[in-house]
Amino acid sequence: MTVLTTRTTHRRVHSHRWWVALVVLILGASIWVRTPIERLLYGAYRQGLIWQTEWHLSGDHQVGAPHFVVYYPPGHRNGAEEILQLASRAYSGEITNLGIHPQGRLVIALYSTQAALNRAVGLSPHQNNIGFYWHGVIDVLGPNGLSHSLGVAHNSYPVDGPVPHELGHALLNLGADGNYPAWFNEGIAQWEDYQQTGYQWLTPHNYLGRGPLYSYRALSHHFYQLPHQSLAYREGFGLVGYLAHLGGANTLPAFIQVLGEGTSFNTAVRTTYGAPIQIVFARWQKSLHHA
Repeated sequence: MTVLTTRTTHRRVHSHRWWVALVVLILGASIWVRTPIERLLYGAYRQGLIWQTEWHLSGDHQVGAPHFVVYYPPGHRNGAEEILQLASRAYSGEITNLGIHPQGRLVIALYSTQAALNRAVGLSPHQNNIGFYWHGVIDVLGPNGLSHSLGVAHNSYPVDGPVPHELGHALLNLGADGNYPAWFNEGIAQWEDYQQTGYQWLTPHNYLGRGPLYSYRALSHHFYQLPHQSLAYREGFGLVGYLAHLGGANTLPAFIQVLGEGTSFNTAVRTTYGAPIQIVFARWQKSLHHA
């Protein structure tokens, strides 16, 4: 479905957040954070972006629960309450799966149209996107906006909407402070979405048991630039699912905890799973032909 391709787009920094990019440049923060000082700076950067977003949305209405606050424009309280319920429903399962327990409430911003959502995150008004996560803030297209923009039935929002997927991004980011490659980030979000709703992004071109797959190097170095994004995302989903089943239910949370301590991704894989990531990747590919 067209909705599928919109749930995983990487969020961009909007022009009114120029200072965030400047801070990142000055601090030399990378996607894979390692040292305690870098993690401290990264956490401060993320918290600063949360505060800035809340200040920017201070004119909107809000509805809250123990673990979330949802900001929404006038006339969209019902959509905000639905999003709050969906997030609260997914929360328990996702924190258990990932072993991440956030301090304080997570911020969700509801946008009534795709144009408004894209404008807030710095994309073209006409791009098909329904959800974003950017270091501390979850942005989603509300139920009415989804049905109007993409012709999706309103009652399909619990499955076709972006809430469980973006929550997966948010929890992973809080637990591991950005210390992971893009394929793992998108794989976790899809895996948690699947665990909560049964949703999978399936196309005629991303069936893992048939045809050539992207190499691990391609996934780890060029994930968002790969021409067949549905296949890249499907490989991320499949590989995360493989990791989730290796070593028992507590292994994936333990792995994320090691990442959160600043250990490099490749070292964390070797420490947790007993083999380099390239070997794990090769074993996963081999398993596809015996499924």
